Amino acid sequence: NIMGKGTLQNFLDHLKGDLFVDDQIYASFADDKTAMSTLNVHAPLLVTVLDTLVCLEELFIERAAVFNTISMEACQDLSFLAQEEHERKALMEFGWNEEKYDKAKIECGMKWIQIFDLFPSLSKMVSLEF
Repeated sequence: NIMGKGTLQNFLDHLKGDLFVDDQIYASFADDKTAMSTLNVHAPLLVTVLDTLVCLEELFIERAAVFNTISMEACQDLSFLAQEEHERKALMEFGWNEEKYDKAKIECGMKWIQIFDLFPSLSKMVSLEF
């Protein structure tokens, strides 16, 4: 999947903060309770940029899996950020009901790159912290 700068900037515009495609960020892991071995399993691509200065374009195009399906666990987590009740309920249901989750994946894709189109009330509620 190829993502242009415009598509990426649109995605970044929905994240919390003022982020731009060409911004450089210093990637560090803020949770000292999680072991690096756990992080290696759950976020192996992000581990490769920890403690380095990385361009957001590189981070999202080469490292982050924005074209991957949003996991059931992520749906549960995102449900707490949704500002609209119907979106909160849908995300929670997708997080707990595998049949409805699978149906949503077939019907609308449920890709990270689509998250703000599918659930507009998440706009400006999701941060880039990891």
